[in-house]
Amino acid sequence: MASVYEELKKQYLKSNKLYEDPKFLTNSTFLFKGGPRFGVKWLRPKELVKNPQFIADGFAYNDFDQGGLGNCWFIASVACLSASDHKEILKRIVPADQNFDKDYFGAFRFNFWQYGKWVEIVVDDRLPTYNGKLIYGCNKKNPNEFWCSLLEKAFAKLHGNYDVIDGGRIHSSLVDLTGGIGEMVPLRQEIADRDLRNILVNCSKMNSIMGAAIFNQLAVPGERELKRDTGLYEGHAYAIINIKEVNIKHSTVTLLHLRNPWGHGEWNGPFSDKSPEWNLLSQADKDATLKTKDDGEFWISLTDFRTNFDELEICHLTPDAFTEEISHNLDRSQWAVTEHYGSWVSGVSAGGPPLSFTSRKFWINPQFELSLSHANKPTTVIISLFEVDDLLRRAAEDISIGFVILKHNRVRSKPSRITAENFSEYAPRLVETSGKYWPYRERTKRYLLEPGEHIIIPCTFKAGLEAEFYLRVFAETPIDSQPVNVPKNNADIVPSSPKDTSEYAIMKAFDGIVGRDGFIDAADLVIVFQAGLEAAGEGKGFNIETCRCITGLSDIQSSKGLIDKEGVRKVWSDLQNWRKAFRLIDTDKNNAVDANELQKLFETIDFNAGPEAVAAIMKRYGGKNGKISEEDFLQCFCKTMHLFRTYKELSTGGKITMSLNQWISVGLRT
Repeated sequence: MASVYEELKKQYLKSNKLYEDPKFLTNSTFLFKGGPRFGVKWLRPKELVKNPQFIADGFAYNDFDQGGLGNCWFIASVACLSASDHKEILKRIVPADQNFDKDYFGAFRFNFWQYGKWVEIVVDDRLPTYNGKLIYGCNKKNPNEFWCSLLEKAFAKLHGNYDVIDGGRIHSSLVDLTGGIGEMVPLRQEIADRDLRNILVNCSKMNSIMGAAIFNQLAVPGERELKRDTGLYEGHAYAIINIKEVNIKHSTVTLLHLRNPWGHGEWNGPFSDKSPEWNLLSQADKDATLKTKDDGEFWISLTDFRTNFDELEICHLTPDAFTEEISHNLDRSQWAVTEHYGSWVSGVSAGGPPLSFTSRKFWINPQFELSLSHANKPTTVIISLFEVDDLLRRAAEDISIGFVILKHNRVRSKPSRITAENFSEYAPRLVETSGKYWPYRERTKRYLLEPGEHIIIPCTFKAGLEAEFYLRVFAETPIDSQPVNVPKNNADIVPSSPKDTSEYAIMKAFDGIVGRDGFIDAADLVIVFQAGLEAAGEGKGFNIETCRCITGLSDIQSSKGLIDKEGVRKVWSDLQNWRKAFRLIDTDKNNAVDANELQKLFETIDFNAGPEAVAAIMKRYGGKNGKISEEDFLQCFCKTMHLFRTYKELSTGGKITMSLNQWISVGLRT
């Protein structure tokens, strides 16, 4: 199956045009709100330098310098990955078979991991500049190399725009880049030097990727990154490039090699570039470590690192490298993995934390069975819970997530689902929790669980908070893990509104019908929408042609015209707005509108369809009565919108030039 990039490549090389991304526009709404917004020009690399290169000489950890955007966390994570032995992962993220010469058409592709699958992100190569210079990330030492700037743009598109990636966590970005498991280790007084050394050295052996952060302690208004007397910056993230142990006077000292994403600004304490401590090292150790340039790179002792940094952030590429029991797991590589998708919906499945196990509210949370009944000894299990976040719609208050693990009583048979009513009867035992609820995207913990039947219950810190989640369960032995179905007419579940009920129903129907690739077709969509309509108290569903039109209009579809879960959620929301507008115009409630009403209907949904378009629609759908039904309207609106988008994408000077095959393709897709 050809990727979106390959399809675009064929289209634009044939048309001899440069690609302009219709989903990431060159206007101020896609820029960082705290930086230049007026006077910004979006230029292609060929307009900035004479001989642009995508990748000049491989990937180096010091290629990427931070610009006028607070995304040190992302740039530090790329530096960490570039400095690691996992260049093959970076090649997957940044495919090297792209350039500004052969087959150049103004677009570049990148791959990111998102909640269990790799997704391709295609961007055009127009980059924001001010006074002829790039305003965000770039390679300062080699201005002709552009993989860093374009990767940053692709990451911004993945999450919505440049503004939403201003501020974040290193481990969160590393998970997006690798699909690994994130872990955060608190520093300062929370950990001893010996324990920290064991974590650093063993994780380094396992090729885990690491970074570090200093929190903003002073919280000065308008200032997020404040320089300390030590030369380090508060509110800033650093990449850990290397860890080295050196001998000084018959003792061993652990040194960390760090890099500031700015490319300047360094630690000025012991083992800084010109400190006297270097004279205590052997010449071999000194030659292997010491640099004296202000390039943002520096060495720092483990003790100074622990006392000056607030958090060590780690991304393990396999569960084997988790810090607990790590020295015993260095040879373990095969893990059983299961994954689940779910959602917390207010009044339906967002019951909040376990304040009381006799509370009906808590038990409406999603439940997942975890069977270790075949194990004959305690089993190491890693549970990783993600909030599927949308940075564009980030809530004013971040959602804190967590989970609890209960174990069924062996004496009694287990019920189909634990509820407030049967809790006392079956008496499942609380065996583990995720600990403190965190307002971060990922919550991951390792446990040693006894053989038997367990229940995992993901939940939020407060009841009623809505979000989707992605749950991964790793175990060192084969396991059986599956969602617990919500029984019909469950007294615990009281939907808060018809909208909540219908959306929950379509998501549940989608989960029940989707294949392993995560997509469904129009025939499946008929079934999914029928579930939503029935949940909202409507009997009649949509026919397959309507669902084909809706799928064809979706922004989130595969090259085969299939649609994924997020696409279904979005078109369902759009569908409700279109139907509401239709019924607003259909004042006599006869499920039909004439040409004048159709014109008003288009105006209501803010779509400027001229009289020619309305006349063509009425000719196609109006029949002898000159009126169209709601479902006819949905079909014609989808087709009209698709044609409009195609025109906006391909038109030059108000005209479109296309081949016969392109014309047929557009006609069939509508």
